[in-house]
Amino acid sequence: MHWLYLTLAIALETGGTICIKLSDGFSKLAPSVLLFIFYGLSVAAFIFAVKAREKARQEAEAAKAAKQAQAKAEREAGLAAREKAQREEQEAREKARQEAEAAKAAKQAQADTEREAGLAAREKAQREEQEAREKARQEAETAKAAKQAQPKAEREAGLAAREKTQREEQEAREKARQEAETAKVAKQAQSDTEREARLAAGTELYEGTVTLTIMPPIDLDQMRELEECLRRAESLRLVLVGGSIDEGGMIVLSVERPTPLIDVLRAMPPVEQVVKEDMKLMVRLKSPPVG
Repeated sequence: MHWLYLTLAIALETGGTICIKLSDGFSKLAPSVLLFIFYGLSVAAFIFAVKAREKARQEAEAAKAAKQAQAKAEREAGLAAREKAQREEQEAREKARQEAEAAKAAKQAQADTEREAGLAAREKAQREEQEAREKARQEAETAKAAKQAQPKAEREAGLAAREKTQREEQEAREKARQEAETAKVAKQAQSDTEREARLAAGTELYEGTVTLTIMPPIDLDQMRELEECLRRAESLRLVLVGGSIDEGGMIVLSVERPTPLIDVLRAMPPVEQVVKEDMKLMVRLKSPPVG
């Protein structure tokens, strides 16, 4: 815009210069009057051009300052986001490391227990085998002595003893089998009764590996409280925890015996809602208290 005013001022100045020549030493009235008019308008146009240029410069500086402020704000926001992401990643790595160490310790303890149980079983088997050999040797010596004294009576007594032993062993096996079948039938009946009672009450039982999906957004304090509740719960064992704050989390549980898992989860303080979708359990945590 200031170029337009400057062009107009130059044109008016040119007109004033022409009027100087036409005024013939200010002897002619019209060119003399136009001379002052053109020069006055030229000065006014020049002033407007200077003001317009100053205004354009100020607007350019203001736009530049605003752009710099916006770029600074964007850099600060990006830096804060990167720091937050790095902090969350570090927390997730530390948590995964702790869980791996806990799993390793549990596995080591289980291996030690199994090894001790195996040693005890082998010692017991060796002791029983030795006792059986000693008993067999003693019986063989007794039988041999009796056979030398009374061959026929020993053979008859041995035959009767073997038949009696076989009969008693067979009766014991049959009795044990019947008792096992009775116990199995009773246990099955009890399990069916409990299952029917829970189904009638609208409660579904879960056993084995179950995956919980934690719906976002997730509050870290509520998440930690939920993990503590799951660790304290009977028949539940925490296997894996994963996910993020914005995208939701995932918890893998091992249910050691049939358990009404939905009712157990709903009774935990940090849980607001538990919904079953297809084969998954969707869990929503309560919002953190304000203040």
